[in-house]
Amino acid sequence: QLPRLEERPFRRIVDEALVRYQYLVEHKGEIGVPTGIADFDKDTGGLHAGQVTALAAETGAGKSSIAISIANAALEKGKNVCLFTLEMANDEIADMMFAIRAEVQRSHFSTGGFSQEEMDRIIQHAHGLRNVPFWTYDESVMNVTQMRSRVLQLKRDNLIDLAIVDYAQLVNPKNGAAPREQQVAEVARDIRALAKDAKIPFLVLSQLNDEGRLRESRVIAHEAHTVIILLNSEDKNRVVLDVKKGRRIRKKQYPVY
Repeated sequence: QLPRLEERPFRRIVDEALVRYQYLVEHKGEIGVPTGIADFDKDTGGLHAGQVTALAAETGAGKSSIAISIANAALEKGKNVCLFTLEMANDEIADMMFAIRAEVQRSHFSTGGFSQEEMDRIIQHAHGLRNVPFWTYDESVMNVTQMRSRVLQLKRDNLIDLAIVDYAQLVNPKNGAAPREQQVAEVARDIRALAKDAKIPFLVLSQLNDEGRLRESRVIAHEAHTVIILLNSEDKNRVVLDVKKGRRIRKKQYPVY
């Protein structure tokens, strides 16, 4: 026998919405995980739990640098961050974090051309960086099953607010013999499911193809809640986030620096 239908089926949904709206009012400006990009955070409230944001750019355009900058902004607001990177090694991540926090020229981490003032600032910020809740995994081979295990363990211990994947096309699929688009579709779906299950935002980096579209664009863009392209502004003097898709965000460009 089928259960009796509710007389007013939408009543509960409306009541839950009112509770959520009141929560939004009481926590205005602190709902999502901040990116450190002021206008973007103002319009969106940051990166939201259970949602996947795809950040795409051409090779060498600075995707990883932006991701580390977002991670740093979240950490500075007391958030816990997990980074899965198949692109960077942990020493590169450390260099980027010191460059941001100690305001040191990035090239000096390759040449050793630090000034005494820069070294003093590096030492000054070292203690703080030692204690940030930042988990980095830089294995050369990784799949979403491994990511899921680590994310859910951190979630059980209340130690994760944001996960970053650098980058989508390097994540190992379950079926390496499947067509490439099918492999990427599987990875994108599994990451979306993990974001929902863990109730945290995921920032997933992706490459662009020669036509300026996400590589394997259809499947990645379909699974992501928000799609952002990283590009140079028209005057070439700054980098902007060009929002291409997002249900709760306007399609506009946000200056990064």
